[in-house]
Amino acid sequence: MTHAGWMLLVVLAPLLGALAITIDRRRAEAWSFVSAGVTLLAAIMLYPAVRDGGTPALTLVTLAPGLSLGLRADPLG
Repeated sequence: MTHAGWMLLVVLAPLLGALAITIDRRRAEAWSFVSAGVTLLAAIMLYPAVRDGGTPALTLVTLAPGLSLGLRADPLG
């Protein structure tokens, strides 16, 4: 998976986990741990690129010329 895929997964895993919890309340704790684990795995997979001085970025939507909505992983973020 590319850096963009891992960045998207960092954002989507908790959202999908919350959706799974609302659908299946009996296994809420399990869904919580699964979404946390997937989020942690995605963050760990991005770490080497950031450690080596890179800043992986993903542009989600360009709203207007020069104005876009996106994700970026950097050492301070």
